[in-house]
Amino acid sequence: MDHWAAVIMAAGRGSRMQSNVPKVLHTVCGKEMILYSLEKLSNLGIDRVIVVVSESNYESIKNVVGERVEYVIQGDPKGTGGAVRAVLSSLEASIEHLLVHGADMPLISDISLRSLILSHTNNDQQITLLTSEIISSADLGCVLRSDQGDILSILEASELVDENHISREVNLGTYCFDRNFLQTSLGKLNIRQNGELYLTDVVQIAGIQNACIGSVYAQESNETLGVNNRVQLSMVESVQRQIILERLMMNGVTIRDPETVYVDIDVNIGTDTTILPNTMILGGTKIGDGCVIGPGTTING
Repeated sequence: MDHWAAVIMAAGRGSRMQSNVPKVLHTVCGKEMILYSLEKLSNLGIDRVIVVVSESNYESIKNVVGERVEYVIQGDPKGTGGAVRAVLSSLEASIEHLLVHGADMPLISDISLRSLILSHTNNDQQITLLTSEIISSADLGCVLRSDQGDILSILEASELVDENHISREVNLGTYCFDRNFLQTSLGKLNIRQNGELYLTDVVQIAGIQNACIGSVYAQESNETLGVNNRVQLSMVESVQRQIILERLMMNGVTIRDPETVYVDIDVNIGTDTTILPNTMILGGTKIGDGCVIGPGTTING
């Protein structure tokens, strides 16, 4: 994917987390949220990754992520549109497509991201959105379509007036863009009342111009879960923990009481090992075949 670059949005203050730790550095099953995004991008074969950070969280994020990515500091916090515009100014002309992804959505899967990229390239789309249908969209904007099913715009969650008259299809904040179209459209954005430029407004610009806008549904409904506060963090961690335990059990590990067993994502456990109730296995712990762990045990490798 030589003509692709990925942009990880990590400059947000995350004030609802009520924390001195940058939001994207809070951990889910033992791994910082931003590392989930980077790992998935690596699996997709995107080598050029730019992380948008703020002046206040740059050093903290760099200490965790290291030198494997490029960093763009969003000194003037003018929203998501401003963040992507700052990235484009640093990219060479050979980059034709951008994947933009938020670092606070760790449950979005490789399969969904791969489907998004394939749809974008195979259908020659200017914009491709990752969307889903969920019951509640308190933090997610709604995708508005015409009677013919064409995407017209995205209505931000804060702009909803009557949820009963809004589509349940929501925008997950992960997009593919044609670079030239994006660059031109960003120059047409209007500053909102809060002083920000919204990347989602590019979708409306594309709709007015009858540009080709596509969408792909996320593979699983749980992928819609993002993190803006500690309650959502616990919900995401609960889903990820279940994914880990199911993977272990399918690979030959017996877990007597999954509801009381906590296993971090980087733990490795051999076949025919049994994990007894009230057990925590953390960090990078490695356990061989045929072991019995627990009950009431904590191991931190």
